[in-house]
Amino acid sequence: MQVTEEMIERAQLAADALNVMIPAKAMRAALTAAFVDVPAGEPRKFKMGERVRKHSGSWWEGSVVGFYSTSQTPAGYCVQLDTVENGPVQIYPESALELSGPKSPPISREGEDSAEAFARIVAARKAYVDATETYNTRLALVNSERAKGNWSMRVDDEARAMWDAQSAFIKAAQDETDAALAATRSGSVTTQKGCAE
Repeated sequence: MQVTEEMIERAQLAADALNVMIPAKAMRAALTAAFVDVPAGEPRKFKMGERVRKHSGSWWEGSVVGFYSTSQTPAGYCVQLDTVENGPVQIYPESALELSGPKSPPISREGEDSAEAFARIVAARKAYVDATETYNTRLALVNSERAKGNWSMRVDDEARAMWDAQSAFIKAAQDETDAALAATRSGSVTTQKGCAE
């Protein structure tokens, strides 16, 4: 597939919205790598549609929806989160992934009130907000140092912590929502201790 100027502009707008500076040359190279066809005869460890998950670091699990290849990552995968409708897609090298089983059944929270589930979601959200604040503080410092010509500072650790906290929040909200939906279907939802709906 040929990378067009429109594709580059749209990708640049997305990067700008995330406050990420990507030079046009790097954007073109990334898009070209993302749309490269898999060379014939080079087998892939995972097939299109297979469920995979990251085996370390931040949580991610979903279905293979595409492939990419670069000089740095000869075998890369586009993995769509499939536990929510129209889930986001992340890219990972083959070495970061392993096969995953079928989607997990919903967590059962039978007999538990919704305040406890809400507290778990709020705690996960707070951890994510705190990690994001730490990242933004560090990013502001790094950007001010870079404006002075000092490019030695990085935000890798803070970014990783923020992404891990975001993953944990998404997973907590998803698990609690799935449990609530399952309880609603079974008729065992309680909104306050002892008060069934």
